[in-house]
Amino acid sequence: MGAARVNRSIGRVTGFKIAPAPLEGSLNRELGLLLEGFGIDHVLDVCGHVGHFALSLRKGLDYAGAITSFEPAPDSFRALETASANDPNWSVVNSALGSKEGSALGCSGTATRAPSKGKAH
Repeated sequence: MGAARVNRSIGRVTGFKIAPAPLEGSLNRELGLLLEGFGIDHVLDVCGHVGHFALSLRKGLDYAGAITSFEPAPDSFRALETASANDPNWSVVNSALGSKEGSALGCSGTATRAPSKGKAH
């Protein structure tokens, strides 16, 4: 029996499809199910960069809840501010998140200095 035929058989019996990588849009569907299933009404977007994840929540999932994006890098933060400007339910914070004050591992994986006034968020 060929692989495609086995896959179809498994699909008929279990409702699952075997795939070598996530199916197009499947991660968004799973995230949408989690947001809805757990009644999540506020998403924390850590390392918000320029807003890609938050925008995908809004446009790809029609998520209407609150979003708070954290981004320590000044250039990325300015782009994030622009992306969020017309969304009253999306706030942005120019800071890294960490357990102690001072430097933190940056979103890109490099060491960075937290731009906040010495306060850990």
